[in-house]
Amino acid sequence: PTTGRAVYPPGNQTSWGGASGNLFNYLRSVGNTPEWDPWECALAIPSSTEQKSVDDLNRTLQFIMQGSDGRFKPTLEEFNGRPTPVNATMHDRMREMLADRNKLCIYDRTLQTSPLIHLKVAKGVRLLTHFYAFLFFADWRQDLWSKRFVRDHLRYVDGIVCAAARA
Repeated sequence: PTTGRAVYPPGNQTSWGGASGNLFNYLRSVGNTPEWDPWECALAIPSSTEQKSVDDLNRTLQFIMQGSDGRFKPTLEEFNGRPTPVNATMHDRMREMLADRNKLCIYDRTLQTSPLIHLKVAKGVRLLTHFYAFLFFADWRQDLWSKRFVRDHLRYVDGIVCAAARA
């Protein structure tokens, strides 16, 4: 909850030197800590900040899971060798993203207005997955832009790649 008052880390500490337990507990206490499991849900980003966009995501999810289009719940086998076009309808793209999953983790108004989102690492709550297999954008153009941005601008530092190669 926002109080309008500044909240400082434990002991007003700014250097943690690997002792991050207290920092993580602090971040969880002042921020929003969603429990997103990439094996259970896909993180869905609405096409706008309006509630209607969140409602559209939920309606599409229900339509897919209930088999309202006459198809069973999606599985990975359904899409093996038959990828969905990047500019397909939200329904078709979401159907592929939900393969072998049961729900969406929606970036809703609560998360959109949260000053801090802390993604904790705990049993069953670790986001150790490829972003493109977890993030779903309702607007296919936002999806393409984000994936191209990562492809073109994010890189591992050479030292990390070299250390991994030696291991």
